[in-house]
Amino acid sequence: MLFQAIRDLPILCKVLTEFLPKIVDVLAQLLPAEDERELLMIHKALGSLFNRDVKGTLKGLFSQVKTGSDEVRERVVRFLSSKEGLVLGRENEFVLLSEVKAAVKFVEPEEFKMLMALIDKTSIPKSVTGQTQLLEIAANMAGLDEAQLFFDGSDEDIVNKFAFCAGQATNYFSVQYSFHRETLEQIFHIFRILLCSPR
Repeated sequence: MLFQAIRDLPILCKVLTEFLPKIVDVLAQLLPAEDERELLMIHKALGSLFNRDVKGTLKGLFSQVKTGSDEVRERVVRFLSSKEGLVLGRENEFVLLSEVKAAVKFVEPEEFKMLMALIDKTSIPKSVTGQTQLLEIAANMAGLDEAQLFFDGSDEDIVNKFAFCAGQATNYFSVQYSFHRETLEQIFHIFRILLCSPR
């Protein structure tokens, strides 16, 4: 019965297109399934919905990245990163970017890396504007927006997160991009804290 329901959900979206993001959201919640056949059907259903409406599918999946359990979030990110040949189109690339921006505070460093790798497959990193936006995402993930007030150089997790995100951000530096002065000041402030922190 569950298999039939999973199979019927994409068909339902043909008639009730406005419910597609909610149906994707429900399917995303099923991604932690242990049964291989069930998981295959969920992947097929999500693939079918991607073919029908990329934007709605992305919105439904990222809804679970932001609000789902740790296991669901991890499975959704893994599902997205497995979509090698996914053709988004220019408009949907910016939907993906927007969804990643909104989800960055909810993901773990490894998930962040997978999402950035997904964006790398788009045309976004090829422009200075896109690189700027990707640097802002990495800065948000690293907590640079809060770092001047709350950065604790003695907290190994915070230091590791900062180092990881700084490493990811280096992929998006461009000679054409003039890095924001305040962001540089924040980075130097953090480095001063790190240098003065007892280890």
